[in-house]
Amino acid sequence: MGIGEVGSLSLQGGADWRELVQTRGQAGAPVRDFGPWGGSIGFDSSPSTIWHFDLDPLRLDDLPPDVDDFFTVAQHELGHLFGIGFSASWRLQIEGDLFAGPNSILTFGGSVPLDSGEGHWEGGTMSHVLGTDLAQELLMAPDLSSGTRKYLTDLDIAGLRDVGWTVVPEPGTAALLLLGLGVCWMKRRNGCRIWGRILRFVR
Repeated sequence: MGIGEVGSLSLQGGADWRELVQTRGQAGAPVRDFGPWGGSIGFDSSPSTIWHFDLDPLRLDDLPPDVDDFFTVAQHELGHLFGIGFSASWRLQIEGDLFAGPNSILTFGGSVPLDSGEGHWEGGTMSHVLGTDLAQELLMAPDLSSGTRKYLTDLDIAGLRDVGWTVVPEPGTAALLLLGLGVCWMKRRNGCRIWGRILRFVR
């Protein structure tokens, strides 16, 4: 339904300069601290895919059972663009078929099972929607059923922290987390900040 890819660049100069630019000056990047140069997300435009666009992503009673939820897919692909599933800092923390990032272990209570491709959490793994007591299958699980909406969970956020992001939820806005990402993703040399009092990624 969707695909997220990290941006790339070309440059000239000495090895130290190239490394500095490619990692955006991030200490520990790319192995321990993911620092992408932007990226892109694409969505399936085939006639067989029926997208549901919702101006109020907090409402679930208006989500038809036979559609693909654009809000959920966009959040999922942004998670990949931010390094979950493929970055060097993600791969470094895989042990067998488990993810052993310290934040994820603390949140889950142990190493987290991964799907067979090691690019997603294992399907059916549950966590709480960030800022609530509502249990939900992880946003970064591999599959999404039609007519289903997902939000970021505590464990999804832990995975982002483990690949190198400092994630700071703004008070009272946890349920809207990735809406800000879909609307405005502003990159700076020292990181990105999501405006609109939704979520901050600090470098």
